[in-house]
Amino acid sequence: MNIKNYISNNKKSVFKIVLYTFLSILFISLIPICTKLVIDNYKNLNLQTALGYGTLYIFSILLFLLFEYKKKISIGWFGAKYSIYIKGKVFESITKMNAKKLNQKTTGDIINSIIRDTETIYENYIYCYISLYISIISFLVYIAYMFYLSWILTIAIIISSAISFFIPKIVGEKMKDKRRAESDKNAEFVSIFENLMEGKEIFDYNTSEEFVKKFDKYNVEHEMSVYNLVKYISFTNIFSGGSLYFINIVTFILGIVIVSMGMMEIGSFIALIGFVDLVAIPIRDMIYLIITIKSSSKIIDKLDFYLEDKNEDLLKEKIINFEKIELRNLSYSINDFSMNGINMTFSKGKKYAIIGENGSGKSTVMKLLSKKLNNSDNQIFIDGIDINTINTNEILMYVSNLFVLNDSALENIKISNPNNEPNFESLQIIESLKSKDINGLSMGEKDRVNIARAINSYKPIIILDEFFANIDKNSEIELTKLLLKTNKTIIIVTHNNDEEYLRMFDEVYKFKK
Repeated sequence: MNIKNYISNNKKSVFKIVLYTFLSILFISLIPICTKLVIDNYKNLNLQTALGYGTLYIFSILLFLLFEYKKKISIGWFGAKYSIYIKGKVFESITKMNAKKLNQKTTGDIINSIIRDTETIYENYIYCYISLYISIISFLVYIAYMFYLSWILTIAIIISSAISFFIPKIVGEKMKDKRRAESDKNAEFVSIFENLMEGKEIFDYNTSEEFVKKFDKYNVEHEMSVYNLVKYISFTNIFSGGSLYFINIVTFILGIVIVSMGMMEIGSFIALIGFVDLVAIPIRDMIYLIITIKSSSKIIDKLDFYLEDKNEDLLKEKIINFEKIELRNLSYSINDFSMNGINMTFSKGKKYAIIGENGSGKSTVMKLLSKKLNNSDNQIFIDGIDINTINTNEILMYVSNLFVLNDSALENIKISNPNNEPNFESLQIIESLKSKDINGLSMGEKDRVNIARAINSYKPIIILDEFFANIDKNSEIELTKLLLKTNKTIIIVTHNNDEEYLRMFDEVYKFKK
């Protein structure tokens, strides 16, 4: 889905907004006409005609307010539907994205996109398009009334206002760059703030200065990007607003000349002056809206990154069953790290432990196997098929970090299975946790929830990459036993070298630097 198609895909909602806009403008435009009629016929005014003009005046205002209210709530509902739909689509896309694409973005980028960029695009693109329709309709209705009053003066106003529409071309590109720069700085700030908050366990009076220094650096950079954007927006508003005074000058001088020549009644001139003030609003708005829409394209590109349906894995053949996985002479290098000639075999239903020194490549191999890292062709095979040519999402679950949903233990394990029905083994593991508040669970209890989720998964291969690094050995042994009871293929990267622990596995691979 492309964000630019959202309006065309919601024509019914847009039509309602356009209709209510037309009706509200139609009735508010009767106010200057009422003024003209009173001035032109003031010599023939009596109680009956005065009441007639007064009634028309009142009904014009009441009907304007009614349709203006309808327009505003329609716009509000349109905006609410947009937020619900787009944020949902972005999050859905993120959950389905392959690791290669997802790793291109930091957590800060993702949070910024789903929370802030979606709103920015609504305010500066979607809503601006709606407002542009409103401004165009307002302009056309006002111009129609003005033609009724004086076609000569109306043509002069149209010609003089045309100058204003060159402004978006002059300032649009620079505005586009400033909006993208501000969005990028905000994403960077969110990412840095998230990183700083990970260090909350060492917050104290002595460390505060260093944390604040780093926070202030990125906070200032972000706020300066906001200020630069606001400053440029202010300049373009004044620039475009100044051009509107030219229309007032043309209307006033030319109007006086036409009246003095007897080509227009004074009542029509006064009404037309009122319309000039009204028509200046949509002209000003159209200039600003065109600039804003043009300047939003780079932020839309950021969001389209998540909305484009280009998950290459979905196009590949799915593997839903397997007999063995083979690593054949696997090699990988990045920066100062390299490893060569890794050969391993993992058979269906077997249990494997992987041990070794830090930096020996244990986790790297698991990330290559699970496609968290890109690997070269013809190095990793499932039943003789290169994993780069197939979709392995259906068979392999990679677990590295502790993750607990802010929900019940039961809901936490249900999420790993599309059938949403926890199996017996996983329910047994969390039996004692069902009634507990998830936020009150200990680290060990949260580990149990994660293990139960893995066991409940429909995927036949579970990789635990140093998942037990932060718990005691007794808890590690207990949770490992629960995993080994299943018929899944289990691969555990561990720092536990105890012989008793390692004897629980069918095979142990030891890595060396």
